[in-house]
Amino acid sequence: MSLGLYAALAWLYRRKKFDGQVFALYLVCYAFTRSFVEVFRGDYPERYLGGIATPAHLVSAAILAVGLVLYWKLSRRKPSHSG
Repeated sequence: MSLGLYAALAWLYRRKKFDGQVFALYLVCYAFTRSFVEVFRGDYPERYLGGIATPAHLVSAAILAVGLVLYWKLSRRKPSHSG
């Protein structure tokens, strides 16, 4: 799964529209893939939110939020032209 994510981000890197786009998308994609993998793990004795979320799900939700906000903020920023 991580190799596929790397390949997609490497492909996107050559087509990025603004600085930070690839990193922000990495955060978003990592949060989704990590949450997906967590569904299949059975070694967490403690669950939250009524038994549906592990601690890693909660961290993934925070990473997802940071990635989305970062993408939104960076995409709206005007490019700086130095030189």
